[in-house]
Amino acid sequence: MIDWQTVAATALTSTTAIAVVGFILKSLFAQLMARDIERYKADLTKSHEIELQGFKAALEKTAFEHQTRFASLHARRAEVIAELYSALADAEEAAVSMVRPLQMAGEAPQEEKRKPAYERAQALQPHINKNRIYFSESLCKLLDEYLKTLHSALIDFDAHLMMDKGELAAWMKSWERLTEAVPPIKAQIESDFRRLLGAEAG
Repeated sequence: MIDWQTVAATALTSTTAIAVVGFILKSLFAQLMARDIERYKADLTKSHEIELQGFKAALEKTAFEHQTRFASLHARRAEVIAELYSALADAEEAAVSMVRPLQMAGEAPQEEKRKPAYERAQALQPHINKNRIYFSESLCKLLDEYLKTLHSALIDFDAHLMMDKGELAAWMKSWERLTEAVPPIKAQIESDFRRLLGAEAG
């Protein structure tokens, strides 16, 4: 005869044991998962920090390289401006000295001043051309206009000299170019140069 009470008790005990084991396994799995998740989060955070540090380092390096290149470009441009402005001033000074209506006693004759005046003016063209890359298109146009006006003044004065100093109208036209046309162009060039050097607000 089957003892149903014993069978029931055994079944109940087995069910309870299975439930307990299942609970324990579930709890253990949950703990393992939680631990893995925390480790994953820690690893992810560490990896993110490493990547962030690498990105910051790369950004700082790029910024430094850009700053270094800019400083080098600015220094080179400053040299170019100093050299070019000196050449502009020398050419203008030589032209004014030759064309000036009132020649001082002891000065060289105007005919003798002609050669250095032309040489300094002609030296400007290659100086401007080889340094155009450092300047804006508008500034290059101003430099070209300055040179063209200076050459025109010299050519007008040549007409006066070729007429044995009898072409006074050409002389006066030359002087007007140097005293009225050149200064405004030069002033704009100077302003642009100062702006490039940071000595004047943009």
